[in-house]
Amino acid sequence: MKYFYRALFYPARLYWFLVKPIVYGVGAIIEKDGQLLMVRQTYGDRNIWHFPGGGKKQTESALDAVTREVKEELGIEATLVKLGEFEETAEHRRVRSTCFYGIYNGDTIIIDPKEIEEAKWCSILNMPENMSPVAKASFRLYSNLIR
Repeated sequence: MKYFYRALFYPARLYWFLVKPIVYGVGAIIEKDGQLLMVRQTYGDRNIWHFPGGGKKQTESALDAVTREVKEELGIEATLVKLGEFEETAEHRRVRSTCFYGIYNGDTIIIDPKEIEEAKWCSILNMPENMSPVAKASFRLYSNLIR
């Protein structure tokens, strides 16, 4: 199934380049013991790190969307609070993202191998250099409001 996501990514990227659509997304900065949870996706540039999250359906709230995405991608439930909203350009799209924050006290993360290649906890003081533009904007928001 992860190859299906990869196959769809490249035609979508051409569409994004030509149309430059606005997409609505959500992301979750999940903290545990001074570390933040980052993921690499199975599609697109698989070397780029993201915070868990994804697209928001028209019929759902941002909180419902981020709760669904975190549950689908990582199998975890966390109480999340809204940090803020921002717009960033990524992959030839304008991404209007709502960023959430939560603390995870559990021990188990079960990644969805169709969407997530890898998940890891990163020290706040040593975040990956190869973060997506949306992840960088989310981390700046987190740094200004939480740290």
